[in-house]
Amino acid sequence: MMLGSRPRFDITLPSNRAQWRKSVDGTQIPSTIPVSLILRINSAIEIQSNSTSVGAIHLDALGAGSEVQIFNTGFLLGCGGRGGSGGDGAGFGVAGGTGGTALRADFTGTLTITNSAGRIWGGGGGGGGGGGCLIWVPADSAYDDHSGGGGGGGGAGGGTAGAGGLKSVHVGSVDGSAGTAGTTGSVGVNGTGAAGGDGSAGTGGAGAAYAVAGSAGSAGVGHGGGGGASRAGGSAGAAGYAVRYNAGTTVNFISGSGSPQVKGTVGV
Repeated sequence: MMLGSRPRFDITLPSNRAQWRKSVDGTQIPSTIPVSLILRINSAIEIQSNSTSVGAIHLDALGAGSEVQIFNTGFLLGCGGRGGSGGDGAGFGVAGGTGGTALRADFTGTLTITNSAGRIWGGGGGGGGGGGCLIWVPADSAYDDHSGGGGGGGGAGGGTAGAGGLKSVHVGSVDGSAGTAGTTGSVGVNGTGAAGGDGSAGTGGAGAAYAVAGSAGSAGVGHGGGGGASRAGGSAGAAGYAVRYNAGTTVNFISGSGSPQVKGTVGV
């Protein structure tokens, strides 16, 4: 449909689904000229991204100068950040992943959002992996690898669990034990961090609720020698954006810009 010289498209998302991305799901909409696009998200349905690099609604491949209106009465949910892997006996825990964006505007133009009855929530950050543990071995006069740290939990929004650190084998002492994996976040619940192996390997950090940073993994501790030794846990994953847009895009909320309608940063 034409609106003056600007083609007009009116699309309704009627049921639960994974992300809606213009370049994949709206190929009928031109990408080389400015258009007027209306997106309507029906009441109480969930649009859940399954990738932290793709928004639950992702407005890409639109011509410069396009105008987009979103009427949201459902849930736009960013993907949760992955949990960090636990360190092995000599290693540090891996940082948790950043949560994904709920509404992403990768075009230059105008975005207008009506959201009084909807929710736009960025994904939760993943928990950091726990640090590995070192143990003093008198025969070596040194700290050797021992046990693996626990994996971090995935952030709310389907964040993937972090793997537990593997046990290490070393001379002059018993083998350490492996850390266990964290748990995967779900659409509604953040994942939890898991315990490290024996000898005080670090516990993985918990994944976070929507639009909240994850928890850092705890450090592994060295045992048995003078001076001590430790291996840091992984840092927390950052919270996902609620709305992330290009510097050349003007964003206007008609309604529903506060909490709990919006959770996470609205910005470039």
